Amino acid sequence: MKYKYSLKFFSYALFGLLTACDY
Repeated sequence: MKYKYSLKFFSYALFGLLTACDY
């Protein structure tokens, strides 16, 4: 369960990074 939560957090972080790079 903790692993799944960590994966979700990583996904959000990666998405945010891509968005920041896009700007």
